[in-house]
Amino acid sequence: MAKIRISGREVLEDIRSGMDDAGLMKKYGVSSKGIIKLMGRLVSAGLLTPAELAQRRSLANTLYFPIFKCPACLEIHHSRFDVCPTCGAIMEQLNKMTAQHEDD
Repeated sequence: MAKIRISGREVLEDIRSGMDDAGLMKKYGVSSKGIIKLMGRLVSAGLLTPAELAQRRSLANTLYFPIFKCPACLEIHHSRFDVCPTCGAIMEQLNKMTAQHEDD
C-alpha cells in the first residue's frame, strides 16, 4: 500500500480555517489514528503550537486529543510525560510534593 502524501501547509490552512476532524478525515482520506499522527507531526515540526491544538480541542467532535499541562511551568503538551519536555520538572517528585502539602 502506497503512503499518502499530505501537504502540511494545506492541512494547517484547513485547521486554522476551523475544519473539524471529520472534515480533515474526509478531505485527506485518513483514519482517526491518521489525524492524531498528523497533529503530532505538525506539533513536533513546530508548525502547530500545543496551544493551537488545545484551542482546537473544542472543534474535535469526532476525536479526543489528549492535552497534558505541566503543573510546574504550565506548558501544554500533546502526550503524557514523566519529565516535562519544557522545564525538566519530574512529575513523580511534583506528585509527592503535592501529596505532602495536602496532608499538612
